[in-house]
Amino acid sequence: MEQRDLNRMFDQLNPAPGRAQALLDGILQDGTRREFAMEKRKRLVASVAVAILLMTCTIGAVASMFRVQITEKDEAGTVWLSEGIAYYPLESLSEKVQALDGQPAELFAFDSWEAVEGFIGLDLMNNPVLDAAPAKEYGFQIDLGHKKSGGQFVVITQPELEHIRAHGCFEIGQVDIDVESEVFTERMDAQGKGWDEKFHGYDFTENTELERETYTATSGLEAQIMQITYGEGHYSCMAAFSLQGIPTVVRANAQGSMEEARTVLLEVLDGFIPG
Repeated sequence: MEQRDLNRMFDQLNPAPGRAQALLDGILQDGTRREFAMEKRKRLVASVAVAILLMTCTIGAVASMFRVQITEKDEAGTVWLSEGIAYYPLESLSEKVQALDGQPAELFAFDSWEAVEGFIGLDLMNNPVLDAAPAKEYGFQIDLGHKKSGGQFVVITQPELEHIRAHGCFEIGQVDIDVESEVFTERMDAQGKGWDEKFHGYDFTENTELERETYTATSGLEAQIMQITYGEGHYSCMAAFSLQGIPTVVRANAQGSMEEARTVLLEVLDGFIPG
């Protein structure tokens, strides 16, 4: 597949009326590559499965195996999120998702993050801070071309089930929170050298200010953080990390100040529970 074409349909995200300033203005685009051999992929997935079954690994230990990276701008000016990926067998997904194999890209709306996890068949995260902060106003309007839907919790699947994307909207005070989890399957791993594990690309205007840091949460979870200032009155603080080999992005969007957005983001990161 050509770089940036893999998942273009997923990037048509628009804010629900009344919260238009809450979303990032950067253009989200995807690329493709994968170099690890199939045998190594099997070992990594097996390691994650053992950690889940034995309940002896903390999030910090898993993060040491799978780390999401935030690159510097490339020649085109794009900042990429990459790596931190384990490749899940199709059999680990729910029967409902497996039944979509070979079907057109689909969009599904749900009433809660728990319903999202039940549909996919995987425990994507455990975070009481987010559980207590479902969005009341903030939401998505997503257009796949052949299907449109909106709401606070959505799942998008691809025809060959290479990856499945889950979106969730939350609110803490005046800060809007966007959570995105991306499950990659063995079908993506089979892409071979055509896939470079760059799964999100952000293009920023010249007047956008970026600051980076690494944050270790109380659980040991390590996150790469990017503070994004689009202009006075629009601040986003974004964290990228991996949970059991599932790349996860949390964005806190505020209109008051960057400190407001960052404070809420760190509160969410500290809320993740191991296991």
